[in-house]
Amino acid sequence: MTNETEKEIDELEEKIEEIEENQGTLVKFKKKYPGIIMLIATISVFGTLFTSANLFFGVQFRPAWHWEHVEVRQEIVALEIAQLDLRRVLFSRDLSRFVSLREGYIIRGESVPDWLDEEIATIEASIVRIGEEIHTHKEEVD
Repeated sequence: MTNETEKEIDELEEKIEEIEENQGTLVKFKKKYPGIIMLIATISVFGTLFTSANLFFGVQFRPAWHWEHVEVRQEIVALEIAQLDLRRVLFSRDLSRFVSLREGYIIRGESVPDWLDEEIATIEASIVRIGEEIHTHKEEVD
């Protein structure tokens, strides 16, 4: 054997001894705390799986709690109510404008066009329907 080979063998033996010393510490720790090691390993595996899935699929995935679903649903319903209320306000403005126009026809002694009466009736019905929808959504939240 050459000197280089002997040096490599010596270095490898030193590394083996170092690994055995470190491994001994790890084995002692495993024997003393087996439950903690399993818990840490399990959490690490699932954490790695979730992280890999998020990176691979590009989706942020995590389990949601029930109260989060309830909270989100309440926010959606509140938003729907706000949108319906805004539509009701806009319809009310249109209704008041058409009623004012109708009164103008009556004051001038002219006949009120049929389209105007139909439009007023349609808007009034729409306002009533929106009010019913808002009431339904409010009952849903309660």
